[in-house]
Amino acid sequence: MQETRPCRNSDRARGGQRARVSAVPSSREPLFTSSFALVTAASLAYFISLGTLLPIIPRFIEGPLHGNSASVGFGVGSFGLFAFLIRPMAGRLADTRGRKLMMVGGSAMVAVASLGYLAVGHLVALIPLRLLAGTGEAMFFTGAASAVNDLALAVAPRSAAVALREIHPVKNDEVVAWNDA
Repeated sequence: MQETRPCRNSDRARGGQRARVSAVPSSREPLFTSSFALVTAASLAYFISLGTLLPIIPRFIEGPLHGNSASVGFGVGSFGLFAFLIRPMAGRLADTRGRKLMMVGGSAMVAVASLGYLAVGHLVALIPLRLLAGTGEAMFFTGAASAVNDLALAVAPRSAAVALREIHPVKNDEVVAWNDA
């Protein structure tokens, strides 16, 4: 199915005809490629390993580290807060240095932090490791999400507009107009 878009200056140079844009790209790559499978498998393994620590960290803080409920909140929350704060920088790094580096570097940071938990004897020593793990999580997630988005855009270029529409529904008309331009 063909759709038309508004006439632009470049269209006028071709005699004022409206350009026809195919709704379906002519050369589509399959989404389920070896790259997609690798990113998906790496993400599954990463988040399973990260998820195994979720029920353990609070008990570790209350038990061997002799912390109270505020210590548990601080120890668990520092990871998420730091991951949230680092994500914008991780996005810029993923764009400039590459998605693979972010995924490998982020998972290495989380692995180092997780191994460091074994040597911790006090909450003060745990917090920097939680911050390192939060940084690694931000890097891995940003790299993996960006890599999957890149692979999806190769299959369906309009998916960028659909993704933006879901993130910011107030701007629906502007996003669709931008994508159709």
